[in-house]
This record gives sequence, C-alpha cells and structure tokens, in this order.
Amino acid sequence: MVTTELAVGTLSVALCLAIGLHAVALGIDEVRCVDAAHVAARSAARGDGDEVVLGLARRLAPPGSSVGSAVGAGLVTVRVRAPGRGLARLLPGVPAPSAEATVPVEVGAGEEGAGAHGGADVGR
Repeated sequence: MVTTELAVGTLSVALCLAIGLHAVALGIDEVRCVDAAHVAARSAARGDGDEVVLGLARRLAPPGSSVGSAVGAGLVTVRVRAPGRGLARLLPGVPAPSAEATVPVEVGAGEEGAGAHGGADVGR
C-alpha cells in the first residue's frame, strides 16, 4: 500500500516539475523575443541595413523564430515569433512566445535609411 502511494506521489511531483520547468522555458523564450524585437527595431530606426537588423534579431531570438519588419509613417515595427515547443505545441490554450516593438525613425537616419526594411519577413 505504501509503495503504491509513493509511486503515485513521485509521478505527481515529476509531472509538476516538468510543467514548471516548461513554463520557465516559455518565459525565457518570451523575454528573448522581446529583447530581439526591441534591439532590431532600434537598429532599423537608426538606419542600419537589412542584414544588420535581421542578424541582430536572429541572434537574440529563440532558435527557429520568424522575424518581420515594417516601416511606415515615421515608425519602424519589428515582430518576432518563436515556435511553440514541448507542451505548447500540444496544448491549444498555450500561445507561442512572440513580441512586437515599434519605435520612431531617428531624425539623422531619415526615411531613406529605414525604408530598406519595407516588410521583410524572414524565418530562421
């Protein structure tokens, strides 16, 4: 009787630990998406080229992320979306980590510097 209770208790603890660790991993991926979007948007607003902007986003984002950028009305918007992994792919209510950053184009950069990013959508 005691061994059955111990086995069920051990499995319950292991399941709770796995779910907790997965939640932490999703949180880390979300933070990486936010950082990647923010850094890439600031880079694009300064007038850096597509290669630099997308390279920064790819380096900071979780593996397999898609990166998209758009420029319009003096604003640069960068979207980063990471693929769901582990339990997030199996559970329909768990959203995949993603982030969006919008910053104004810097005065020194002008529209011509940031206009090169017009709607790039690149997967990793």
